[in-house]
Amino acid sequence: MTFILPERSTPGGHFIAQAQSYGGSPGSLYAYPIDLSQEGGKAWNGQDSQLWSFSLRQTEAVSAYLQSLLTPEEAARASRYKTPEARRQFYTGRGALRLILSLYTGIEPENLVLLTGPRGKPYLAPSAYPAIKVQSLFFNLSHSSGQAILGVSPTGEVGVDLEAIHLIPEMDTLARQYFSPGERALLDTQAGRDKDETFFTIWTMKEALLKAWGTGLAYPVNTLTIRRVPHSPLITVIAESTPSQGSFLEASYWSPILQPPPNFCAAMVVIQ
Repeated sequence: MTFILPERSTPGGHFIAQAQSYGGSPGSLYAYPIDLSQEGGKAWNGQDSQLWSFSLRQTEAVSAYLQSLLTPEEAARASRYKTPEARRQFYTGRGALRLILSLYTGIEPENLVLLTGPRGKPYLAPSAYPAIKVQSLFFNLSHSSGQAILGVSPTGEVGVDLEAIHLIPEMDTLARQYFSPGERALLDTQAGRDKDETFFTIWTMKEALLKAWGTGLAYPVNTLTIRRVPHSPLITVIAESTPSQGSFLEASYWSPILQPPPNFCAAMVVIQ
C-alpha cells in the first residue's frame, strides 16, 4: 500500500490522500474544506474553525487504506455493524477523520490516540498537543446517506449534524418530543417539502448544539429554542419552559449558515 498525505489544492477542493493496493488501481480521497468566510469564519490559520465535507463511498483501494488506519478497538467496533456497507462506511469515516486530524497535528494518522468521553464523543489524547500549534483541538463528525462532514475548531467544543432530507411519517410525534412549543408552531404552518426542510433545519441545529454540549438527547431539548442573531453567525439558546443549565445559556455560540449538498441539511455549532 502506498499513501501520499501532503495537502494539494485541486479545482474541486483538496486532495489529501492517495492509496494504491498491490496490483490494484489507485484511488483518491477528496475532502472539501467548506468556505465559512461569508459567515464570520475564515480558512484555517491556527485560530479559526473549519468544516470538511467528504463522501463515505470511496474506491476499494482508498477504503482498504482507511481501514488499515483503525486501531483494533475501532476495527472491532466496525465488525459489529450488521451489513458490509455499514461497516465500510464506519471505517471510511473513521479513517478519514484520522487523516484530516493528522493535517492539523502533524502526527501520522495511525498514531493518533483518540479517547472517548463519558457520552461517547471522541477527543484527542493530551499527548497530541505538543505537536500542534494550538493548545486545544475540538472536532465532531456526522454522516448521512453516504455523505459526511467534520467540524474542527481550536476555540471551543464543536458539534455538527448532517441529515438527508426525506419524508418521516412520525415527524409530528418527533416534533412533540424534541421541539419547543414555538418550533412546533412554526412546523405546523408548513406542508409538503417545505415542512420536511423546516423539520430538518431545526433538527440538525439542535443535534449540533447537543453534540457541542456533549449531553446527547438525554437533555430536555424540547425546552429550548435556538434563534439566530440578525446579520450574524451567532445564535442564542433560549429556555422556554423549564430552568436550564446556566453555564450553557451564558455561553456564546458561533453557527455559520451552511450550504450542504442538494437534499441535505447541515448545521455546525462552536462554543466560543
